Amino acid sequence: MIKILPSLSNVEKAILIGFTVALVILIGVGIVSYYSTSRLIQTVNWVNRTYRVQVTLADLRAHLFNLESAARGYVITHREQDLSPYKSAVQGAKDAYRDLLSDIREREQQQKLAQLSALITDQVTIAQGIIDARNDRGFEAAVAMVEGGLGRKATEEINVLLDEMESAERALLSQRAASAEENQRRVTIVMVVGVVFAAFIVGCAVLFIRKDMAERRRAECALRESREQLQGFLDNANDLICSVTPEGAFLYVNRKWREILGYDEVDQARVRFQDIVHPDFRQHTEAIRMQVCGGKSVDEFETVLVTKEGHSVTVSGHFNGRIEEGRTVAARGMFRNISESKRAEEALQRSNEVLLRSVNELEQRTREISKLSEMGDLLQSCQKLEEAYKVIVEFVPQMVPSNSGSLGAITSSRNLVEIVAEWGPEKSSERVFLPEDCWGLRRGRMHVVRERTSALICRHVGQSAPECYLCIPLVAQGEAVGLLHLQFSAHLDESLDVAAQTKLRLVEAVADRVALALANLRLHEAMRQQSVRDPLTGLFNRRYMEESLDRELRRAARGGRSLGILMLDLDFFKHFNDNFGHDAGDAMLREFSGILQSSIRGGDIACRYGGEEFAVILPEASLEATRQRAEVIREKTKHLNVSHRGLGLGTVTLSVGVVAFPQHGASSEVLFRAADEALYAAKQGGRDRVVVAPLPKEQPAEIL
Repeated sequence: MIKILPSLSNVEKAILIGFTVALVILIGVGIVSYYSTSRLIQTVNWVNRTYRVQVTLADLRAHLFNLESAARGYVITHREQDLSPYKSAVQGAKDAYRDLLSDIREREQQQKLAQLSALITDQVTIAQGIIDARNDRGFEAAVAMVEGGLGRKATEEINVLLDEMESAERALLSQRAASAEENQRRVTIVMVVGVVFAAFIVGCAVLFIRKDMAERRRAECALRESREQLQGFLDNANDLICSVTPEGAFLYVNRKWREILGYDEVDQARVRFQDIVHPDFRQHTEAIRMQVCGGKSVDEFETVLVTKEGHSVTVSGHFNGRIEEGRTVAARGMFRNISESKRAEEALQRSNEVLLRSVNELEQRTREISKLSEMGDLLQSCQKLEEAYKVIVEFVPQMVPSNSGSLGAITSSRNLVEIVAEWGPEKSSERVFLPEDCWGLRRGRMHVVRERTSALICRHVGQSAPECYLCIPLVAQGEAVGLLHLQFSAHLDESLDVAAQTKLRLVEAVADRVALALANLRLHEAMRQQSVRDPLTGLFNRRYMEESLDRELRRAARGGRSLGILMLDLDFFKHFNDNFGHDAGDAMLREFSGILQSSIRGGDIACRYGGEEFAVILPEASLEATRQRAEVIREKTKHLNVSHRGLGLGTVTLSVGVVAFPQHGASSEVLFRAADEALYAAKQGGRDRVVVAPLPKEQPAEIL
């Protein structure tokens, strides 16, 4: 530059110096302006901070006042929506405290701020305690806490501390205002020099203003969009939403309300809420709405609304009031359409009823099957027909609800039906009747008479026919073995319950089980008779006699009673067979068996010992009585006249050996041996006589 200056002209030098001086001046003005402006800005910032602190203290005081008021308001109303002001006040107090914490820099003020924090915490704790007391222990407990004065004391301490802080801030504000004025004077001097820069600052301010206005317009647009979204949400909600005045006039209804109920805007302006409630629910719904208008909130209730076309819509919802300045200005309701769920619930209830009936019927079938199985087990355990009859009389009335009934058995000749068991008050008029007298036995299947005037009344029922009855033939293995007759005093379908066909099938199952059991018992009885009876004479056979003798000997030994035994033999029966033939001999044996059976007692046991030999066991008969009975039988046999095919067979004689227990022995072998020896002695003595076996020398052993 030094090298250049000499080459410059004076003008240029002056210009250069001037620019340099101007530049220096501008730099100096800039430095002074910067320094003064910085001091002014700092002072202004302190002033602004002081103003903010004062405003924040006032806001904090207001929030604490609102906090206490909201808590007391909740104690009075106990409504959940009244907790929102309380929560807002708590949050506002916290925000104000954070602002104070960031703005206050003085140590004394910070110490007071720390004290204020503790007092605010106490105030919030007391208010929360009042709310918790209202929730947990009720209104009286909350009022007691309010009247206890803890909240008032905390409020007074807070107010005192806030007053002190505000006084301190006002003092600081005065100091900072004076400092600001001093700085302002300095800045004014500087700003005269830097007036050019004011336009720039104004321009910047204009830019900032324009930017703020743009942000405001954006906020207004966002608010408008939010309102539109809320309106869209309400209109698109699936619930029915309305707002009505305390008198019931509609203020607002959403689209779902209009779609379901069919009322347009004109209709909504004309009708009131109570007008669209079903008459059966109107009084109850009006009482709820009046409670809401009185300041209460109803959480959940059901009612029925009437559409414009007159259809009923069941809804469930709640009502709450909008309160302004201490009074309810509107009742807001939100309802859910539960008509479909109600119909589904009713359908489910009907299904449950059907299911319950099915379960009851299944349980009834189970009981019937159990009874049928139990009856079948008992019938299988029966050894005699008489036992089976008792089982049938016991179980059939339990399974089939008839008034009376009877069981008929077809005789072995198959030409008669005999009543063997009965139950109920009505007795059978015919104890014995022909199979042809019953339509059921004629047809071979169940015969149902539903009315007394029917033309197909069975003859065995007689003149006093019941209102209705069943005749079920008992058929087993293709053969009828009996008849089950059931009488009913009422109509058959009513007597057998609604499921009459099911009961009829049960009756058939019972009849099948009874028929099979009776057939088995008859077969068992026939086989037993064949196993213990002689097929020619009908007397017991030798095996049954030996078993019976052992039993009777033990019984006689235990009772200390005597027992007689006869061993009988027809004289010259072999020559009789040779002369007249075996058929004639069989006829003679049958006639002699008749004499033998007619000459003994019911408890005596007569058997065919083998060929023409017979034996008789006489329980509780002495030796003399046994001998006398033998003489009677011998005399009757001597006078027996038998004819075969028109030809007289002549007479026969009888030889008898007599022994008795305990005189002749204690065992069946000894007694039979003695009786056989006595019979042999009768044969040797000339036949046609009774011989008593000689007594043994030794006393027989006792039979246990």
